[in-house]
Amino acid sequence: MKFEFTQVSLSKGVNPIVFCLEGAVPGELKSDSQARELFSSKEFTGKTGELAGIGFGEQKLILAGLGKEKELSFEKLVKAFGNAVKANKGKKITGVFLPKIGLGEQAVGEALAQGALLATYSFQKYKSDSKPLALEKIIVCSNSSSLKKGVETGAKIGEFVNYCRDLDNEPGNIATPAFMAQQAQKLSGGGLKVIVFDEKQLAKMNAGGILGVGMGSENPPRLVVLEWNGGKTGEKPLALVGKGITFDSGGISIKPSGKMDEMKFDKSGACAVLAAMKACKELGIRKNVVGVCAFAENLPSGSSYKPGDVVKTMSGKTIEVLNTDAEGRVVLSDAVEYAKSLGANKIIDLATLTGACVVALGSEYTGLFSNNEPFKKDFLQAAAKSGEKMWELPLDAEYAERVKGTVWDVQNISKVDGEAGASTGAEFIHFFAGDTPWIHLDIAGTAWTKRPAFYDVGATGAGVRALIEFLKK
Repeated sequence: MKFEFTQVSLSKGVNPIVFCLEGAVPGELKSDSQARELFSSKEFTGKTGELAGIGFGEQKLILAGLGKEKELSFEKLVKAFGNAVKANKGKKITGVFLPKIGLGEQAVGEALAQGALLATYSFQKYKSDSKPLALEKIIVCSNSSSLKKGVETGAKIGEFVNYCRDLDNEPGNIATPAFMAQQAQKLSGGGLKVIVFDEKQLAKMNAGGILGVGMGSENPPRLVVLEWNGGKTGEKPLALVGKGITFDSGGISIKPSGKMDEMKFDKSGACAVLAAMKACKELGIRKNVVGVCAFAENLPSGSSYKPGDVVKTMSGKTIEVLNTDAEGRVVLSDAVEYAKSLGANKIIDLATLTGACVVALGSEYTGLFSNNEPFKKDFLQAAAKSGEKMWELPLDAEYAERVKGTVWDVQNISKVDGEAGASTGAEFIHFFAGDTPWIHLDIAGTAWTKRPAFYDVGATGAGVRALIEFLKK
């Protein structure tokens, strides 16, 4: 999607969208009796999501409501812009008129571009009758430099999110661990270094967590490491760690068949990390950042790891496997350890880890856990600015006790069934993160959707916008 800018009056536009604040007739329409009548009759008030069409000379105008200015947040603006563009993407829109609001022109421009790209995205790669995007260009009726800068930034971020969604929407028969490693290698260059470790190298590294989960599949696991040195020489890197289960059947502890198709999205965390590392290169992020993605396929077979097995991880710590469907934390044990071996002084992991987080927070909020207050505070501020909703859930010594092993170091499910699953899962990863400042993002509820609204069916790119905003700080 392209954005162009021109300073034209409404009278010269064709089929424009005019965005309106609630209860306020836009300046461009104050001289139009039909518009004034529409507002005064309350047929159109400018509430969030409200749409109306009116004649304007020989033209047709689309009015789109943004709601009350005092209630507008960046994310509300993103969704209001996106929904309006999505509702009209099959039509020829040759002008967008934006109000001046307290958030500032740059934020308005960024919200417009993000909303347009995220809301009109659709994964059509495998449809025999796939059609190109109906709306290829949006003309913004302004020459404001701040607005232009915002649109440029928003468009880039929208592209990074949609890159993540493209990878995440790939089906399991295509997106094997080797395929995902190949996609990561395509990012190499321009200062971004990509290293891929195969199953033989992982065996030499004693990466028993990743190898254990991948044992049942004919598609062997991969550990992908991406290094970006945009900061000072010798500066310790921030590590982004992603769970990349390319398909999760549950293994020997097999899942019910219903909704198992959704388990192609169990690689969402790793896809978000790849998108953030792509952003590091293309935005020239001035930090040292490493991305570590653990890719494996969790299937049942004669060679699968089994309940009751013990695996020895890269750190030397052992895991008692009591449920093979709690595999994400098992691969993350090695990925987090590898990040620490690279000298990371902060770690953020992203994982579709627990159904318990979905029960707690639904599909609106990502669950956040952290062992470091300043790190957590900084990240939450960045997430809020990006428009992504995060909610802190607790870590506690009692939860940690529940995953301590009876014979081995740690067990991969809680001793107390049915309680605090999101927190005990986080404490398992905390066991391997140790004292390193660490944030765990449980994106199980936010990584994909089957209810098309703002987002189309499929991957949402959860975590990408928050990561980029944090990296930009």
